[in-house]
Amino acid sequence: MGPWLPVPPIRGGSTGRIWKGLAEQFAQAGHEVTIIAPSDPDQPQNEVLRGVSYIRIKGARQTGNIWIDLLKDFLYARRVLKVLPRSEISVFHDFWLPIVCRKMPGKIVFVGRMPRGQYRFVRKVSRFVVASQAVKQALLNTNGAVEKDISLIPCPVENEFLAEIKEESRASGSFLYVGRIHPEKGLDLLLEAFASLQKKYSNAQLQCVGPSAIDQGGGGERYLQQLQDKARSLNVSFSAPVFETSALREVFLQSQFFVYPSLAEKGETFGLAPLEAMGCGCIPIVSGLRCFHGHVRNGESGIVFDHLSSDPVVSLYEAMDGVIQNNDLQEILKKNALEVAVNYSYAEIGKLYLEMFQNITKTVYTPSS
Repeated sequence: MGPWLPVPPIRGGSTGRIWKGLAEQFAQAGHEVTIIAPSDPDQPQNEVLRGVSYIRIKGARQTGNIWIDLLKDFLYARRVLKVLPRSEISVFHDFWLPIVCRKMPGKIVFVGRMPRGQYRFVRKVSRFVVASQAVKQALLNTNGAVEKDISLIPCPVENEFLAEIKEESRASGSFLYVGRIHPEKGLDLLLEAFASLQKKYSNAQLQCVGPSAIDQGGGGERYLQQLQDKARSLNVSFSAPVFETSALREVFLQSQFFVYPSLAEKGETFGLAPLEAMGCGCIPIVSGLRCFHGHVRNGESGIVFDHLSSDPVVSLYEAMDGVIQNNDLQEILKKNALEVAVNYSYAEIGKLYLEMFQNITKTVYTPSS
């Protein structure tokens, strides 16, 4: 893992959550699994949790300055090299690590951000793993990768988000956003659209949950204050991030609709938060980013608005307005969304990874290779 957030993710980070769960699946299948992650005052340097060994070393805090952060990441990668165990398979989610670890069998790069050409510097990779067709195409277009070196494996959803929904207390007209409080997430757009919606539906309410701190990927306290000022006369609340799975599930269970208006064409790679919300019975309303296409199908398992239209605020407003009082459509979308989410369990996605690992180890270690 990279240098910024601890694993298990006690301070947030969807990627850390994904790989914690996958590592536990691999360990459950009888494999020896080690995660190297940045240290944290609330976590021991070494421990074993659910069959997974953790080695924690000095990490770093993000500054928001890409050059400073790249330097910090490089120093972290050098520290990782000193403790990196020998293995048949090594999965990297970091900028420098797959570059400095040149001669490793079974080297896999998890592409957790939209490629921008950085993977051209990575050599001797057994496989790039991408979570969506959009990322795969970007990798082919800008990084010199070839089709046979790329595996498309979706991100998994934690079992707790897929548990049977026994009781619901969803307020009518309730909208929810969970994610980083950052300009690229389209929150300014959301507030403008919601302001128009509230004029028509006075009971409509919006809750925004997530980190605003720069070192947690947010846009900073000044940006949060700008949003709060814009929402001052609206039924909008901003809440601190919720990292514990059961608590986050409760947040999802209280809302009818999950709105994720991301504008990050070069950032979003999959869209795990909408899928988690779908597993909890929320109806997703998302932007038209290609990374959402695999699980949010417009009019079937959710609503997609055109974020590239001449007036995206109107497009988002119309998407929200079109579903808020259409009970028949809500039932169809909710049912289909739940059915889609179940296909992304850790058990199912873990099998895909283990099949890929088996394929790679055969390729790496046969005499003909």
